[in-house]
Amino acid sequence: MSASNESLTYRSALGTTGAGVGQLVKGATGLGLLTLRSGVQVGEAGLAKARAARTEREAKDRRSRRVLIAVVAGVVALVGGAVAFRWLRHRPEPEVAAEPPTLQPSTNGHAPSTNSRVATTAESDRTN
Repeated sequence: MSASNESLTYRSALGTTGAGVGQLVKGATGLGLLTLRSGVQVGEAGLAKARAARTEREAKDRRSRRVLIAVVAGVVALVGGAVAFRWLRHRPEPEVAAEPPTLQPSTNGHAPSTNSRVATTAESDRTN
């Protein structure tokens, strides 16, 4: 072998090694970009699921809040109705009079009403 053949062999070996290293770098970079893209897609999918879950949870909370408000309003209406019913049905009774009512002239200066029919009925009752 001559020196030129050896140098060609080393040169070709270094070139192949350099090409191999370049191909390794290119492959590793491609693999890294592919992994990055997959990671971004998985991350976007995870964010979409999280947003959907949050939206669903908020909707459920809104429904729960509406049901709670309706129940509280119903209870308030029932209690208010019960209080109003009791107040209307159980008013305090008037005090008992000191003496029974009479048809005699009053002692406080007010004369009883003189309805003609009542007066005639009272006179006819006295005569009978």
